[in-house]
Amino acid sequence: MKRKIKNIVALFLYAYLSYSVLYAQDTNSAVKYNDEMMKIQTSVDDALGKFVGALDAFDNDLMKIEKENSLKAIKKANKDVSAMGKFDGTEYKKEMKVFLKMYKEITENDLTKIMNLIIEKGGDLTGSDWDAYDSYFESALMKYDDAFNRFNKFQYEFATKWGFTVGTFEEEYEY
Repeated sequence: MKRKIKNIVALFLYAYLSYSVLYAQDTNSAVKYNDEMMKIQTSVDDALGKFVGALDAFDNDLMKIEKENSLKAIKKANKDVSAMGKFDGTEYKKEMKVFLKMYKEITENDLTKIMNLIIEKGGDLTGSDWDAYDSYFESALMKYDDAFNRFNKFQYEFATKWGFTVGTFEEEYEY
């Protein structure tokens, strides 16, 4: 009899805790979770924007500094995303990690190739150098756009599921 009571109490406690966890995942908490993820993403986007600005300025020292700052921001963002709790599983964290992977890819590859080209040529680019510059930049933009669209689709579906809206995604993208 004691064993049955213990089992019933344990079952009741499990059901109560499960309900509490599910209840905690409401629209307001979904919005807060999304906002925290967007703060993380925005910090990386801002750092990358400064790196691109340094490339446009042809400032060798600034380019190197902003590249390192971008990589640091990406590393910090990965840690911050890892530290975020789960919300409705781990899909949001996985999608954000994919997005951050793109930032690292274009920073270490495409944008670094532009930086190296500028440094190597001393800022005096020929026509073929400009073609290479444009090619690297276009590659970075394509990677960014693909990752951005993928993440926006995920975020739109997340927001729809949890009963809130994000930007004008519905108007711009149809899936």
